[in-house]
Amino acid sequence: MTENYRGCYEYLSAQYPEVGGYEFYKELFPDNENSGERHTDFSHPNAVYLYRDEQSEDKKLRRRKMYNDTWEQDYMEFVEGNSLTLCSGLAYRRKENRLENAQRMYALIFDLDGVGLAELRNLFLRFGGDPERVRRLPMPTFLVLSGTGLHIYYVFQQPIDLYPNIKIQLKSLKYDLTFRIWEYGSTSQVKAIQYQSINQSFRMVGSINDKHGTELVAFRTGER
Repeated sequence: MTENYRGCYEYLSAQYPEVGGYEFYKELFPDNENSGERHTDFSHPNAVYLYRDEQSEDKKLRRRKMYNDTWEQDYMEFVEGNSLTLCSGLAYRRKENRLENAQRMYALIFDLDGVGLAELRNLFLRFGGDPERVRRLPMPTFLVLSGTGLHIYYVFQQPIDLYPNIKIQLKSLKYDLTFRIWEYGSTSQVKAIQYQSINQSFRMVGSINDKHGTELVAFRTGER
């Protein structure tokens, strides 16, 4: 367990409720298809996740749709305790989790590396308040401990349909908020800002970061 992880866990667990991985993704993606359903009009896109097949010799990453009616069993079998599972905040109209297949965004997610207790406290000084002030940030729905940093989740009240022009606007928004979030020496111990696609996948809650041997833990810090 890293010092960053320990300090942030103690700070967050003292103030905010922890959310288990099964419940986390049920809330994030409330309208996935049931297994066996087929909507040819693409009216029910699904979340797609990758998991390391621990039973195979090559430990290959495999892709799987997140179905509503089988999610509890699938979570325990493929995600919980797994050394590498990845999921974005988007739902897709096909099994491949490519940006061209992305149909709806359920959450805008940011990866902030190098976060210890001091950086976490500085982040909370920026959450909320006047949005016109420099580097002011909205309060996130969830904060997830990733190992040496945070995954910051802004979950929408309603999913956003990803028309081509909307994808461009959301990319611009994510870049702008990344700049506001990531400040070396204040909110991060890492100098280089990492700008990521809206289609970026993140280690899943309840899985294990195999680099540090730490579980990804989520805390509810705000509203949708």
